[in-house]
Amino acid sequence: MSTRLPAAETISRLLCGTLNRAIDLKPAKPFDLSAKGKRVYSVYRDADEIQTCLLICDFPLLVYVAGALLSFPACAMLDSIKAGAMEDSLADSAKEVLNICAQLFRGLGHQVFQRLVMPPPVVPVDIDQTIKTPTERVDFAVDIAGYGTGQLTLLYGPGRNS
Repeated sequence: MSTRLPAAETISRLLCGTLNRAIDLKPAKPFDLSAKGKRVYSVYRDADEIQTCLLICDFPLLVYVAGALLSFPACAMLDSIKAGAMEDSLADSAKEVLNICAQLFRGLGHQVFQRLVMPPPVVPVDIDQTIKTPTERVDFAVDIAGYGTGQLTLLYGPGRNS
């Protein structure tokens, strides 16, 4: 399937430039998004205010991204990961990186970061619909030098014009 979602090299360059860290990002087999797990959902919308794209990652990866942006010591991230929650400065930092990540969806028209849904007890219906019936999807394994590893999935929602 031809995709307008970004290649690993594009994502790696964006994260490397944003975090000022080496990023090892490789295509991976599709992750099971229906399985229970601590995932976070970044929602992007188009100019018509319609949810179109999702960036999904596991919670530890988002913590590492936020910590790397702030240059926090990697060991300080373990407390947040164990607690399953981020302090405000980390959450704000994560949102800043996710806002920058809207650039990854340029091939799909103008996209804007709308919201971050941190490990919810139940996945919201609009997000669940996109997970179940994406028109495009790419999955990656990510390693942030000096911090840690995680999973990243980009999805383009159903029913959008090509």
